[in-house]
This record gives sequence, structure tokens and C-alpha cells, in this order.
Amino acid sequence: MSKLQEHDALRPKASNFFREPGAAFAEQLIASGVKYVFGNSASSDANFYEALVDRPQLKYILTPHEGPGAAMAAGYVKASGEPSLVMQAGFVGLANAMGQMFNAFKEQTPIVYYSYRSDTTRRSGRDGFEEVANQEQVVQPLTKYTWLARRADMIPETVRRAFKAAWTPPYGPTYASWHTDFIDENISHRDHQPRKDRPAHAHTAQS
Repeated sequence: MSKLQEHDALRPKASNFFREPGAAFAEQLIASGVKYVFGNSASSDANFYEALVDRPQLKYILTPHEGPGAAMAAGYVKASGEPSLVMQAGFVGLANAMGQMFNAFKEQTPIVYYSYRSDTTRRSGRDGFEEVANQEQVVQPLTKYTWLARRADMIPETVRRAFKAAWTPPYGPTYASWHTDFIDENISHRDHQPRKDRPAHAHTAQS
């Protein structure tokens, strides 16, 4: 048995009763009406990318930088009137996208931003490359709403609220985040089904 096979054998398996956070994230995006996710991939979100394999209705648009990715997502929202998500790699990626977040705030574009965080994880306290405390407070002046999921089972709720707030007039960007440790946990499938209450998509391109 190879090292990779040994690792997979030890990894907790999702069942009808449990699912991984990446799958819960993807399912709530689908329930919120998202078809396209724009982002710059990061290993800490690998659980989410794996979930996309079995969910072809949710497509990931890989961008070379978070700034252009956020601009592409805003353009898609304006042109289609449909919701979208911008994914950034930790605080560094979030900082790269903040210029476009400012534009979305000024233009009242309903778009949801997400990035993971590592300031209070098991790896924190070592001055890691992406370790910045209270990163949701950094973007508060540029968003309608920021939310930190404090448990893995809060991920679907956090995503749903972010879209609900973004698409409730007056429109504007929102930000959701959670700790990278949650990727190693499982969520009860029975108790945490994705909500199907899609936002009212009535946003049109500005002249």
C-alpha cells in the first residue's frame, strides 16, 4: 500500500450522515443559485475543489490573480443578474482583491467574497505567512456584511446569510470566512441541509 493510499484509508469517510465542509460549502452555493465561482486556487480549499468533481453544475473559473478574478465576477453579476462567489487564498489573496471590493461597494454590486483564515487555528502563533488577526474587520468598511463561521457546521448558514445580505437592497458586497482547521471535520448531513431560499436576482447592469 502506498503512502497516499495509507493516508486515504485513515481519512474520515463521509456517509449519509456526515459530509465534509467542502461539500457543504458547494451544496449551499448551488442552493443559493451560484453557477460560477471565480478564484485563485489554494491548497487550504482543496476539500472544496474535490467536491466540485461530483457537482458539474457548479463551475470554477481559475484566474491568475485575485484582483482580475474579482473584476470578472462583478462583470458576470452585472451582465447576467445572477449570483457569484469570489474565492481568495487567505489574507494575502483577500488584500489583492480589496480594490475590486471597494469598486463593488461604491457601485452597489451584490457579490460575495470568501477567504479562509488561520489566525486562531492549531497552526497559529507561529507568525505564519497568512496569519492576520481579525481579518473580517479589515474589510468591514468596504462591505455590507461580514461573518465568521466559528464552527464547521456553521458554514452553510454563513454562506446563505452572505448571499441574502448581498442581494437585499441596497445591494453590495459581503464577506464570509472560516478557519482552515474546519477542513478536517465532518458536518452532520441530517442536521445541516442547505437552504433553498435563493436571493431575488433583480440586479441589472448599470448604465
